[in-house]
Amino acid sequence: MAIPKCPHCNATRFQLTENEPMDANYKIFILHCVGCGAPAGAMEYIVPSVLIAQQEKKLLNIQERWSRLTGQNGGLAKVDSGFDYAANFSSVACVA
Repeated sequence: MAIPKCPHCNATRFQLTENEPMDANYKIFILHCVGCGAPAGAMEYIVPSVLIAQQEKKLLNIQERWSRLTGQNGGLAKVDSGFDYAANFSSVACVA
């Protein structure tokens, strides 16, 4: 495997730093040579795999809250208000 070298000083070590371009509302990663500091490349600040992991955590949290809301049987927990809908609305006629 070839070892990448800085085109300016031939150093073989690089570091990744974050940068916010002037007058921009986003950030980028810049790959710099450790020897002379020359930029060697740039990439998106947000890595898709990180976004996927964050979304997975959010979905698991939603799933956990939903399962607590629905109860053990998978259906919504019944709430008995004591009101008999059939008895009170069976004689009401629908007028269209």
